[in-house]
Amino acid sequence: MLNSLEDIVALLKGTELENSTKVKLDIPGSSTCAFAIKVNAENSIRAWIILRSLLNKTGRYPVLAGQGYFVHLNWAEVIRDIFTREEFLYEVANSRNMDVYPKDIIERSKKKNFIGQIEQYKQNISCFTLEEIIDQEIEYTYRQFGVKPRKESVITSFPLYLGNVQNSVVMAVENWLFNWELKHINPEIALKPPDIQYLYLDWYPPEDECDFTLVLLPTFNSWETLAYIHWFGAESSEVMIALFQSWHEHFKAELLSHDGLNLLFNVYEKPRTPQEAFQLAVEHKIFAGDTLDLAGISIRDHARVLLHLDRWCLSSQP
Repeated sequence: MLNSLEDIVALLKGTELENSTKVKLDIPGSSTCAFAIKVNAENSIRAWIILRSLLNKTGRYPVLAGQGYFVHLNWAEVIRDIFTREEFLYEVANSRNMDVYPKDIIERSKKKNFIGQIEQYKQNISCFTLEEIIDQEIEYTYRQFGVKPRKESVITSFPLYLGNVQNSVVMAVENWLFNWELKHINPEIALKPPDIQYLYLDWYPPEDECDFTLVLLPTFNSWETLAYIHWFGAESSEVMIALFQSWHEHFKAELLSHDGLNLLFNVYEKPRTPQEAFQLAVEHKIFAGDTLDLAGISIRDHARVLLHLDRWCLSSQP
């Protein structure tokens, strides 16, 4: 791993980053450091590609930081605050003797399982009765495809529930309809989302006047970024790290940009089947719900999109 600013400067000589501002950053509670390179909207993605290609030489995973929490700060303020521990402290407010330094968060993440949080979400009570969610979703199918199943056939596929149902039932209704659509509609149509639905998941356009920070972290692993820079949507950064590692293992998803609110990923392996895409869509719904909710996107439509896109923008907003 390269640990001196001089080595970083020498490595980038002859690249378009040769004359970019570069500084060394201290990491709270760590004997290692990070490095920050000043980039802009025009060259930020190219800069990331350069440093990602040099990962084996630097030993440091690159991630872009800008906009989001940091949009109103100048570059000096961004690099001053980027590793703040304040938000991490809220996660462990009820725990004693739990450090929030990156190395401690990473170590705890190795013992975390995100499945438990998924099951907890599914057990929560939704805002709908079974009949309400079925009415809503079959009408959505009809508006999109011009056909729909009989309401009775959907209702009889589920037990009788009194009052509002758990989130697990809402998801089961969506999955039932997703399978019905795949069976009764030409797959080329059933699996092709309207073009407009790509927009909510595509990368946001950077502001021309906004400076970005390309941070070189002391890790090979993109999923460990959340131990260094807090994400607003993380109830538990340890759980999110475990989840991101799972996405990397299954879909080769790599974090490219993290601004505190939005997470931009490169995805090198799309879901292989509609059901795999649906399960991934469920995970996005549970852990980055604003991605779907603010756009008014159903889980099954999100699954359709995931079968086509090789990049994600996951969001959590205040």
